Amino acid sequence: MDPDRLEECLSAFVERRERGERLAPEDFAREHPDQGPELLAALRALASTEAMFPTGAPDLPARIGPYRVLSEIGRGGMGRVFQVVHPGRPDVPVALKLLHVSLEHEPRALERFRREGKALERITHPGIVRVLEAGLVDNRPFLAMEKVEGTSLAEFSRQARARNPRPARLPVDAIELPGEGSALERAVRLVARLARALAAAHREGVLHRDLNPRNVLVRPDGEPVVIDFGLMRASGEATLTRSGDLLGTPQYMPPEQARGEHVDERSDVFGLGAILWELLTLTPPRAGDDTLALVQQAASRPLPGVRRIARDVPRELAVVLARATSFFPRWRTPSCEALAADLERWLEGEPIRARGLRPWQRALELVHVHRRIAAAAAALLFAACVGYAALHWRSNEDRHEQRVRGTTAVVLPWLDDDLERARTALADYLDQERSPPFAVFLGALADDDLRRVASDPVERALLAGERARRAGEGRAALEHFKSAWDLAPGFPMVVLLQGLAAFEAGELAAARRALEASAQSFGPSLRLHRTLALVYEELGLPADATRALNAVLTIAPDDAEARLALERVRARPGEASASR
Repeated sequence: MDPDRLEECLSAFVERRERGERLAPEDFAREHPDQGPELLAALRALASTEAMFPTGAPDLPARIGPYRVLSEIGRGGMGRVFQVVHPGRPDVPVALKLLHVSLEHEPRALERFRREGKALERITHPGIVRVLEAGLVDNRPFLAMEKVEGTSLAEFSRQARARNPRPARLPVDAIELPGEGSALERAVRLVARLARALAAAHREGVLHRDLNPRNVLVRPDGEPVVIDFGLMRASGEATLTRSGDLLGTPQYMPPEQARGEHVDERSDVFGLGAILWELLTLTPPRAGDDTLALVQQAASRPLPGVRRIARDVPRELAVVLARATSFFPRWRTPSCEALAADLERWLEGEPIRARGLRPWQRALELVHVHRRIAAAAAALLFAACVGYAALHWRSNEDRHEQRVRGTTAVVLPWLDDDLERARTALADYLDQERSPPFAVFLGALADDDLRRVASDPVERALLAGERARRAGEGRAALEHFKSAWDLAPGFPMVVLLQGLAAFEAGELAAARRALEASAQSFGPSLRLHRTLALVYEELGLPADATRALNAVLTIAPDDAEARLALERVRARPGEASASR
């Protein structure tokens, strides 16, 4: 039986039982006769695990792996959470989350759990609950985590609503978060710190996908901690298990997640924006108890502007929030780092980088909501609302695309050490642009001279990053390139440089994401695909490494280095099965 199909069947079985259906493994297996005996064996293993933890059972397991169980903290559809103690660390309070699902018959899910567990263990940011161990007991996954002492952000909001049943013009004033400054400043500072914490998880290639006030604890000193990462989804990969209802909490769910589409770092940006939206208004972004209706609302309706509910929210802060919660991911704040930076700028009284949604963008959101409006009415809406602004935007969009093509044309030959062709492409780019961005940096690449000085902060960050990368300081280079992206998002050149720096810094998950995106933007490149092959090989993905090396051989059929690497990858155990 195909492992992916088996995993889908197990998920469907769990969902139906969570909805209260009295469904036996044998009954479910009879509904899927084409799946063979492997499905029934996996279902029986899953059912035996549920029997081990019956709903409402007062008894506790004495031990889970090496941990001694003290009490139950909570439970959900996918598992239970216990307070435990490790015999080797008796003074350390530990919360252990044990999932019901068995991975005995799911080799791919098992490997993914091990990989994601290791990523969780590497995250040491103080704003993220520390995962002490990711392990298995009887083929059932568990996470042992630091037990955080604090109050949930949801409880702070509940208390504020109780004190302030009729919200004022600035409802956040009723929230008594610890810390310095006004209630508004404390709320914004808290979300900025959460954004910094989530950025640390994203650098390890891990998304949360269920950000909401219940999953944020505030320590007594006011520092927030993101909890219940559970078994998250690595960016761009299939999910292992579910976190919250329907892969998230509908009141705070990003639209693309509600529609079952691809999620990435911008989905967690939306979750952070939704948390800030509730702090500022004292109401959930979406209200109601009907889960299906909430999911449909999340999938189809943009969030209203925060100033429609809390009229005294400062305009610049409302702009930052509108960008973070944009209905379309492509218009959203591109990363948690960028969101944190803009919130911090607002706190310091500095100009924000975010720009308000343009009239044509608002119009598109409205047309998306009211899909039944005739095309003629949509055209009238655009004519009335957009007018010259739409034409001006199109001009700017065309100019941006032209600059992207110009910079890409210089960087691609530079990447493959063809500096003469890079200089020719640079000359063409300078001829076509009146005030070409990145001219100093591109000239430094084409002439292989990084001693140049730039006045533009983006170019300064790019030059500093490339100097650091060539000096073997991959992590420092990556930070410089991320700063450049925050200042000037939308250029594939910057993504490529991030990927090269991440690879040299050993941050393989980040390198994979950036280099895969670059391969789509830049097309065939010997160095790019060679580097991708090395990343895949280090990550234990021989089938992907094989594809990358075949791309190299398509460009250069006689490349001896690529042929040797291909033989090495093919000789690894399990490559043949992974390639099928």
